[in-house]
Amino acid sequence: MVLIVLLSAFYGFNQNPQWVNYTNGDHITAIAEEGDYLWIGTCDDGLVKIHKFNGSTTFYNKANSGLPNNRVRSIAIDQFGNKWIGTWCGGIAKFDGTNWTVYNPSNSGLPDSGVNSIAIDQYNNKWIGTGYGGLVKFDGSNWTIYNTSNSGIPGNNVFNIAIDQFDNKWIAARDIYGGVGLIKFDGTTWATHNTSNSGLPHNSVTTITIDQYGILWIGTSGGGVATFDGTNWTDYNTSNSGLINDWILSITIDQNNNKWIGTVGGLSFFDGSNWTISNTSNSDLPDNSVSTILVDQSEKKWIGTINGGLVKFDGTNWTVYNAINSGLTSDYVNSIAFDQFGNLWIASTGGLSKFNGTDWTIFNTSNSGLPDNRTYSIFIDSNDNKWIGTESGLAVFNENGVIISVEDAFTQSSNSHNIHMYPNPVGDELFVETDFNRQYKIKILDPVGKVVAEYSSDEALLQMNVSMLSRGFYVLVIRVGSEVRTAKFVKQ
Repeated sequence: MVLIVLLSAFYGFNQNPQWVNYTNGDHITAIAEEGDYLWIGTCDDGLVKIHKFNGSTTFYNKANSGLPNNRVRSIAIDQFGNKWIGTWCGGIAKFDGTNWTVYNPSNSGLPDSGVNSIAIDQYNNKWIGTGYGGLVKFDGSNWTIYNTSNSGIPGNNVFNIAIDQFDNKWIAARDIYGGVGLIKFDGTTWATHNTSNSGLPHNSVTTITIDQYGILWIGTSGGGVATFDGTNWTDYNTSNSGLINDWILSITIDQNNNKWIGTVGGLSFFDGSNWTISNTSNSDLPDNSVSTILVDQSEKKWIGTINGGLVKFDGTNWTVYNAINSGLTSDYVNSIAFDQFGNLWIASTGGLSKFNGTDWTIFNTSNSGLPDNRTYSIFIDSNDNKWIGTESGLAVFNENGVIISVEDAFTQSSNSHNIHMYPNPVGDELFVETDFNRQYKIKILDPVGKVVAEYSSDEALLQMNVSMLSRGFYVLVIRVGSEVRTAKFVKQ
């Protein structure tokens, strides 16, 4: 598990800085998003509310609020905007923005003051995973407890809850001996998938990936890979298949539904019928511990390893990039991501590297705003902001300035082109006025980066019908020649 440290922010947002760091000193345990705000739980310092666009922060702890304990383990926000905050020794706090309500074993039906997880279903019921008291359902008035004594749940330490589109609860739990497998509860019937009663080869699950047919591919620690289609299980391990090692670190599925499985013993490729094994003995793979796999648009595989750097595999040739022969900052690769321009960003224990296919750019604590060279994760949003998790904090980076609000629209370029978008917020018709005098292209992206509309024009004034968009935030990306500009707008 990567623990990102929350930092007290120093912002110069009016100047659109390239780097924004959050610096304050505690491990982040939970994050929930609510409109323009992030609610962040910490290990020992309570709860923090951060405005995503202007950086303002509000701190809540046991001393200055109704938070019952500073060890926040989980946060869920219901349809009415109430924050439900699970703490380790203080039970649950409900916060409506003004008032705090605390639920604990002394004043409610909550059986344990240690709360690991909270999930909210479509009927606004709260499903609460506790440290020792099992699973709890709270409908706002009544508490229903499910434990090993009165239900089919096999372990009382519930540490994760997910609710699918059919309102099934998928629960990860432990008993005193360790993991108990994967549990499904449909509201009436309990089904536990473990090594004793199903095809799950090991109760310790490391990764889950769903292929294009809806089949689950489940990686385990020591049991290989299992697939589950909702009825049937199929296990793949070193004894019955071409899987190179039973300790699974990563599973990636390409556009042809081929599986690329990273293990501590090398890389396995499975096309549904045939297996191909690649390791340091039979290929140019530089290290057998494959930590992450990414497939680009041309179907090249980019493989991060724990001790051998980064590898590009085109199906025939292996190209190795390491700290000696390239701009890779360390051979220990933790995370890789592509930006919208096709640049590869690599987070390693030595800093951050950018690779455009030819040239490398290195970012570290000496030459940039990166708060720590030990980078563990990278996420690139629809505004091309890079969100980088490090040992000493969370950093946001954008070469053209971190895009932080609707008011930043089209202010991220130094050239003289004038671009104006209106109205904002918008109803059905959005206008973009430019002085390009040549063809340009526009894409509209939803909050998760999916392209929902595309336009092409050479007119100085472009009128776009956006009535089909749902209410919320969107990003408009406009490209003319090599110049790319972005802006946020709100659909009413």
